[in-house]
Amino acid sequence: MSDPRSSHAPGYLKDASLDLTARFLPAIATVALVVVSAIAYTIFNNNSKYPLANPPGWFQTKLSKRIEFLKDGNRILGEARKRYGGRPYRLITDWGDNLILPADRVTSIHLEKKLALSPAVHDDFHADVAGFSPYGLAWIGQNIARKHLTKSIKWTESIVMKDVLSLISRISSRVFLGEELCRNEAWLRVTRDWTVQSFEAANLMTVCPGAFKFLMPRFSKKCKNVLAIYNEARGILEPVIERRRQLKAEAKRKGTPIPIFSDAIEWAEIESRGNPYSAVDCQLNLSFAAIHTSSGLLSQVLTRLSNEPHLITPLRHEIIEVLTAEGMNKNSLYNLKLMDSALKETQRIKPDQMLNLRRMATDNVVTSDGLEIKKGQRVVVDLGNMVDSKSYSEPEKFDIYRYYNWRQDPATAVKSQLVATSADNLTFGHGNHACPGRFFAANELKLALCHLLLKYDWELSPDASLEALHPAAVMSILNPSNKIRFRRRKAELDIDGLV
Repeated sequence: MSDPRSSHAPGYLKDASLDLTARFLPAIATVALVVVSAIAYTIFNNNSKYPLANPPGWFQTKLSKRIEFLKDGNRILGEARKRYGGRPYRLITDWGDNLILPADRVTSIHLEKKLALSPAVHDDFHADVAGFSPYGLAWIGQNIARKHLTKSIKWTESIVMKDVLSLISRISSRVFLGEELCRNEAWLRVTRDWTVQSFEAANLMTVCPGAFKFLMPRFSKKCKNVLAIYNEARGILEPVIERRRQLKAEAKRKGTPIPIFSDAIEWAEIESRGNPYSAVDCQLNLSFAAIHTSSGLLSQVLTRLSNEPHLITPLRHEIIEVLTAEGMNKNSLYNLKLMDSALKETQRIKPDQMLNLRRMATDNVVTSDGLEIKKGQRVVVDLGNMVDSKSYSEPEKFDIYRYYNWRQDPATAVKSQLVATSADNLTFGHGNHACPGRFFAANELKLALCHLLLKYDWELSPDASLEALHPAAVMSILNPSNKIRFRRRKAELDIDGLV
């Protein structure tokens, strides 16, 4: 029997299509409404009275704007800064939807307890993803930082960032982990590699939808490397910690004095107060904070001084004068005021990030000056004033005397110190969540510079450049391949013999 539809195909198809349309019209309308609503929500919703500087266009998503910011963040931020001047506004960055505040509004938020640092860092550095968990263990590290830290005569060429990373890793590990691990080359390599690679991978992962982040260690080569380095760190550190715990347990059982260790492993045990925690996460978190902060600043100041070696002479004179009179101690490091100024000027002239002081509102907030911040809103502060002629004379000039001169004026003396935080320089943050390790970093950097400047001459290699690179979003770095040249000199005093 022939199919009755075959002799009337056009009419049948028309009727069938009408029937199907009628049947599925509610579903089609629902899907269309959802799509249109989603687009409208993406474009128009702000849950805030502050304007969005870079809203998605039709059929764009916030994810596409985050990727765009990751590629061209400095231009986007610069245009928004011009458009809104000193007014708060919102910006879709690689971190998501952020409320951008000018630096002069920082005093309205810096002590607000409902604007928390930890949730923002936890999200931005993906602490739930395997291999990135050290970013989620800031609280022990913060307590440790607050309570427990604070021969060749020829020219030799050095890749400054690479060699400074090694130097700072070794110095920091000596303080954090004692003699056993500070000379363990495998541990030093692991802390360097995890710091650099986890930071790079975390920045790339900011544009990955949250539901898929846990898959990244399986499919992303960078994230695989981070997880492998993390597991290697566990293999090195956990036996050391277990051995210490056994020594303590055995001493307690025998009634003999319990061994005392003065390093960050022991400090973490104290600060955990018996609560479960990952010792590996804690040590990598501390290492990241120390290495990332100190290596970047030390490599920059060495590069800039090598570019203007005449500036090294007054720094050497200060080192000789202060250390000859006072020896090598905390007080003498404080009195290296020109060196302090040179370090702070290095921070100012090229901030690592033009957006800092990241926070997340844990509840609705109305600040003392009327800022209304909704729960869940991210907040960051624009550091553009640090390179603005309205705030600094000749902001493009590297002036190692800038903060030294400010320090002579009682009105600006305190905020001119490297470790001081204020709206004028927010590199170390400000308020409740100012970097607790900045005092340790300042002493570490000054100690390193005393040795490096007294023992060696420095100059910039001909092919090196001071032009900033912008690898992603609003990050700014000197070329990590820059080379500087150094040669041994006869030091004016025996710095190694100072006590």
